[in-house]
Amino acid sequence: MQKVASALQNAQKYAANDTEASMHGAYAKSFSTGSLEAFKNSQRFWIRDKGPMVETNIGFVETYRDPHGVRGEWEGFVAMVNQERTRAFGKLVESAPTQIPKLPWSREFEKDKFLSPDFTSLEVLTFSGSGIPAGINIPNYDDIRQTEGFKNVSLGNVLSAKAPGEPVPFIKESDLAVYQKNSDDAFEVQVGLHELLGHGCGKLLQETSKGSYNFDIDNPPISPITNAPVTSWYKPGQTWGSVFGAVAASYEECRAECVAMALSCDFSILRIFGFGDGSTDVDGAAGDVLYATYLSMARAGIAALQYWDPQSR
Repeated sequence: MQKVASALQNAQKYAANDTEASMHGAYAKSFSTGSLEAFKNSQRFWIRDKGPMVETNIGFVETYRDPHGVRGEWEGFVAMVNQERTRAFGKLVESAPTQIPKLPWSREFEKDKFLSPDFTSLEVLTFSGSGIPAGINIPNYDDIRQTEGFKNVSLGNVLSAKAPGEPVPFIKESDLAVYQKNSDDAFEVQVGLHELLGHGCGKLLQETSKGSYNFDIDNPPISPITNAPVTSWYKPGQTWGSVFGAVAASYEECRAECVAMALSCDFSILRIFGFGDGSTDVDGAAGDVLYATYLSMARAGIAALQYWDPQSR
């Protein structure tokens, strides 16, 4: 950790701006002293560093591998921005306030104001960790996400990194050509919607402090499931991680994926990514991307069975 902190202090000298220099300083302080607050400050500076040419983040970030879903795993990445693909994601960010109301719940379940994030497509130079994701939406601290925002990145060259001619099981012969031609495009649409609108939408209904709520407690939001006012919310100090425990990260990923699946059926959204003219046309280019999205998700469900252990269930 001393070596990491020292390298980050040296990196401060070459930062592109004061925000990046402050970010590296906060990292170095956190990794030298163990201060969680210093690390959270590094993430605040990271959010504010809009549109950098070189993107980087480091620290104990994701909790996926912890059985308790609490302890973050060490990871770090350095990547360069793909400006052409980033422009498409920029259009998606601009359209987000008109896309989110299409989801099947009322505005009371959404943040009072959508905090437009930075959303860039990156070409990864190096990614140190146990696995490389296709997209990232961080920081994971809800007190920052709810009021200060977050940042999205799509790792473009991760999406395309696969062996040529690799066989594709579980796709029938008559669908194979459409799937192979459109699966990369479909995955990029899926990742974009998953990271920006999936993780980016929604509001934790909270009692923020004793007697204070971030919603109208006298007229609580109507649940889209029961059609009755909600009867539970997060109490002071609670987060989705502390409430859902070991399944919190998986539950959040499923939520983001469901949002992406719902919105990838919208042809005006497919147009933003460069597919079709926005009109409903299942036989055109946009329809092929949509069909490949469906095939990819159905196939993923079958392929995931390899991780099922009948003995431990």
